[in-house]
Amino acid sequence: TSLQENIRHFETLAAGDGESWNRAVTDFMARSDLGFGLLGTELWSWDGLKFMVKGLRQLGVEGTMEFGSQLLGSSRSWLTETFQS
Repeated sequence: TSLQENIRHFETLAAGDGESWNRAVTDFMARSDLGFGLLGTELWSWDGLKFMVKGLRQLGVEGTMEFGSQLLGSSRSWLTETFQS
């Protein structure tokens, strides 16, 4: 499926949900190297420390804290805060 088709479909569910989906995908893709890198890194190791430094350099302290809080939040909270439908 295409991003544009998904945006149109989300808009049929609730006004604004298409834009919310587009923003979520765009934000994730901008940090996908961190998101996927996190899955393959042992956090309590030198590689984990290097990964944290990479995140800090890429996002800054505030951005890293925001990214971390998003990862630690529940899916349900994210869905209800992001979408109307």
